[in-house]
Amino acid sequence: MKSVKLLLITTIIPFVYACANSDTATTAEQNASPSSHVRSTLLAYGSSSCTYGGVQVEMGIDDNMNGTLDSSEVDKTEYVCNGAPGATGDNGTTGSTGATGSTGATGATGATGTTGAAGITPSAQIACDALLQNTTLAFEYKVTLFTDGSMLVHGSIYGNSVEVTDSTFYDSTLNGASDGYINIRYDVSGSANGGDWKIALNRSTLVITVTYVDADYAGGGTSWTLSSSDCVQNNF
Repeated sequence: MKSVKLLLITTIIPFVYACANSDTATTAEQNASPSSHVRSTLLAYGSSSCTYGGVQVEMGIDDNMNGTLDSSEVDKTEYVCNGAPGATGDNGTTGSTGATGSTGATGATGATGTTGAAGITPSAQIACDALLQNTTLAFEYKVTLFTDGSMLVHGSIYGNSVEVTDSTFYDSTLNGASDGYINIRYDVSGSANGGDWKIALNRSTLVITVTYVDADYAGGGTSWTLSSSDCVQNNF
């Protein structure tokens, strides 16, 4: 029995040793051979290969065994692309109001505007109306006097079938404001080549003077002086 065990041991040990030497030789051979490599590259959004970005995966054998997969060694390329963006989510709840900022510096005081003109209050109105002697015409004259010295004048020459009127506003500084005359153009003699009427009032005596000027009229024109009784003054 003892001799049998000895025989088995002497047979197994050489076999194990031979296997060990065989594994060592195979590993060295593998280390001396090119190995497979994988290289990955991130792709940006909008890439021609991945519209929404992703990863480019390149595979191949490191033929020159420099530990890097060179471009010439790439045997296969795959892409792992990102999916399209999802729909926009609902708006979140409104955040709380932030703290009030500090008050800014006070601006410079603006220039003072000009004072508007005071309203014009009427002081008196004088109205005159009468026939013009030796004619079929009459005149009418009204003047409204304001407290600032200005006046609004209205005058007319009228008859059975005609009435010609005009109005003028006088500032107190304007020429003619003293008698507030009014000019009216209406030809009553000869051809229609003019005919100018002028009505003026003496505010002190309330005497009205009406003048007519026309080249076709005998003497070039005429005038009428009316009594103060033809005028009425109303004070306000």
